[in-house]
Parts: sequence; structure tokens; C-alpha cells
Amino acid sequence: MICVDSQTYCIRITLSNQHHKILFTGPECSGKSTSAAWFADHYNGLLVPEYARTYLSDRDSYDASDVINIAREQIALEERAVQINQLVSCDTSVLVLQIWMEVKFDRAIWSAEILKSHLKTFDVIFLCKPDFPWEGDGLREHEKDRDRLFNIYFRSLVDFDLPFEILKSDLSERQRKIKERMNEINYIH
Repeated sequence: MICVDSQTYCIRITLSNQHHKILFTGPECSGKSTSAAWFADHYNGLLVPEYARTYLSDRDSYDASDVINIAREQIALEERAVQINQLVSCDTSVLVLQIWMEVKFDRAIWSAEILKSHLKTFDVIFLCKPDFPWEGDGLREHEKDRDRLFNIYFRSLVDFDLPFEILKSDLSERQRKIKERMNEINYIH
């Protein structure tokens, strides 16, 4: 696995010139990071981590302008990752940031058209269901609200008419579903 972050950039030689962007999205503590990291490792892809964790790690509080700054850097990390590797595994996306902004600050970052346009750049979208115990980490805020948030993600993807797969159950079942979907799009690693 190769990881891109705001300090380190790695370059690899690849044999194909076709890029694949895979998105893992969903509410807090739903398995996005675990699934995205496993995917990048299993398929020798590049992991684009959730930049918010780095940005907020040394802050006691944040406001809407911080979420906008996080969004800008998250998009920049995605763009750099696609230039570095043919297979990119994204641990979050503009959808997470949009829903976060709407839930926390009652405002949007982007119009629906811009959001949909960006989400269409992903070859596969995995929506992670929060169906396992909560793990607090100092940054997560919605322990009791994960199912409602999952429904917001679900409804957004449906409203945008975007194809997606729901990842649920334990890690081995999620991995099986990921492999199945990658086989469906004829991705060979």
C-alpha cells in the first residue's frame, strides 16, 4: 500500500494508463478507513486518507471555515493521488464533507450539481453501514446518530442516481463484497 498525505508523495511505475477511483463513504465509525486501507493494500492501490483527521488532530474546536479548508485539501489529495497511481482508494469524499457541513452548520459547501459531478468521477462507491460497535476517538461526534446519518448518505446517492454498493457486517463479509464488485468491473490485480 502507498499512502499519500500532505507531506509525503510517492511515485510508482504502473503498467496500465487507466485510472480507477474507489470511494468508501458513510457516517462516522462505519468502517470507511479500515475498508479503504484494506482495499489499497489488497489491490496495491494508493490510499487517500481522511484529511480531516490530520487537520483537526491538534485543534480543540473548529468552525465552518475549517470544514471548507478540509474540503479543499481533500480534493487536492485526490487529484494528486490520481496522478501518482492508477488505482486510488479514497477514505472519504466531498459527500462526507457536504453532509458534515449540513448537519453541523446547516449550510452546504457545493451545489447539488457540483457535488454529483465530482462523485461521478468514482468508478465504484461503497457506502459503509455503521453496524458494529462505536469506537470513540476524540474526533467523532455522532455516536447515537449513525443510523440517521447513514440514511442521509443513502438518500443522497439515490437522489444523485449514482450506483453504489452497501458494505455491511464484519470485515470479512465487507472484503468479500469488495472483491465481488471489483470482479464485476473486471478489475484484475
